[in-house]
Amino acid sequence: MKIVSWNVRRIGSGRKRGVIKENLLKMRPYFVVLQETKKEILEERLVGSLWKARNRSWVALPAEGRSGGIIIIWDVRGVRVRNSLVGRFSMSIEVEEGDGSWWFTGVYGPNDYRERNEFWEELYGLHTICGPKWCLGGDFNVVRFCHEKYPLGRRTRSVRQFDELIRELELKDLALQNTSFTWSNFRETPVKCRLDRFLFTEEWGAGKNDIRQETGSRTCSDHMPLILDTSPVSWGPTPFRLENMWLGHSSFRQECEKWWRVIEVEGWESYKIMEKLRVLKEYIKVWNKEIFGDTRIIKKEVVDKIDEIDKKEGNRQLGDGERELRVRLRNQLEEITFKEMVAWRQKMKFRWIKEWDYNSAMFHRMVSYWRNKNVINRIIREDELVLTDQREIVNEIVPFYENLYKETSTGWWDFEEITWGSISAERAEWLERPFEEEEIKKAVFGCDREKSPGPDGFTGGFFQDCWDFLKDDIVKVLEEFYFNGKVCGNMNHTFLCLIPKKLDAQKVKDFGQLVLYQVYTRS
Repeated sequence: MKIVSWNVRRIGSGRKRGVIKENLLKMRPYFVVLQETKKEILEERLVGSLWKARNRSWVALPAEGRSGGIIIIWDVRGVRVRNSLVGRFSMSIEVEEGDGSWWFTGVYGPNDYRERNEFWEELYGLHTICGPKWCLGGDFNVVRFCHEKYPLGRRTRSVRQFDELIRELELKDLALQNTSFTWSNFRETPVKCRLDRFLFTEEWGAGKNDIRQETGSRTCSDHMPLILDTSPVSWGPTPFRLENMWLGHSSFRQECEKWWRVIEVEGWESYKIMEKLRVLKEYIKVWNKEIFGDTRIIKKEVVDKIDEIDKKEGNRQLGDGERELRVRLRNQLEEITFKEMVAWRQKMKFRWIKEWDYNSAMFHRMVSYWRNKNVINRIIREDELVLTDQREIVNEIVPFYENLYKETSTGWWDFEEITWGSISAERAEWLERPFEEEEIKKAVFGCDREKSPGPDGFTGGFFQDCWDFLKDDIVKVLEEFYFNGKVCGNMNHTFLCLIPKKLDAQKVKDFGQLVLYQVYTRS
């Protein structure tokens, strides 16, 4: 589970919301709490420009005039909220977990020290209401220790009270993994503080392995986004998928032919073609980055440069040139994000209008819908225990299908008493004849260009457009299979797709199995 807290310093600008949304897409949190929205009224359309999920829900604490404001947004398919509480300095939600629940509180502490007593009282009261399983995070607007401020500050009454509150409520306060401060005033002689943090009770953290608290890139605010990750596990590398838009580029076919002819592999014909396709993928990945990935590369370089300047600021005073460079880089990042959004919208709108007479909004809604639909965020075990951790979900699903497809008997079906229909001698002779190039070509070009690719990642459109230089190798594979009965094992790789058999599928047995494999037939 991943939770993000971020003081965004207003959300009125459309371009700024675009940068916020892009950062949240990369971080992929279960839910996010944003402080200082500076919005007295929040509308669904505005929230949609901040959060990707179609099935979202949210609660908010309105701003007082042009200051303050908190919003918590979550995806209802991964997070189920029972209740919510609104305070003066906080917004809380009760999240379902198995047969019980836990509370999360997003906070935005007051700047005025005269209001902090009321803030402490609110937090003490929330501890009583929320019970033993409680997590809170946000901008507390106060440090806990003197070394959390630069230049080094003195131990004020507010600092002492904040430390006492954490100790008395027995809250866990993890160290930041990748920086010392979360806020800077960006001045010539900067003031830097750790104003943002997550705190949680021991009961909330029980059973959660490797809880990490770290910051993201400070791209559009003087605060860094803060990330609390209780399961930093990756599902693994994304499989290669050939995009049919590459086929429309003027250099793609020529480059592929050049690469294909220089790749040399020894072995069976079926092994050779599968190995050549594997090597070809690496060439295509590099080509894609050079041709289609310029914007992403530039954007990453800009973000890395911003991070580098922020790290320097943590150790020394920045010069005038470095501060001016950071301002330019942040403006450049907003421009890149805006141009990328406009270009993508125009490109997809053009395609849908010409081919299917739909608009870009419809396309993006459908893409978001299917992406979210294809993610399994929670599984309920047979003993009704709810699993939300990625490791636990994997450990529940994999053994289930290993046992399901395990051979339990050494015997084979007996077909001796079955009467089979027979075909004519002419038909049998036709089926057993050697493969012909024209027959193979007809089968290849009979595939839909846009259909899902096989496990190798290449679409039908690729084999059709590149048939001129692929045909010799494909024909050799089928000839070898015909005369020697040899086929490479890689050609029989199988993907097991889980398809929900009912709405709101929650248990492993609620998913049907769609087996994606490559099969070669003659009819």
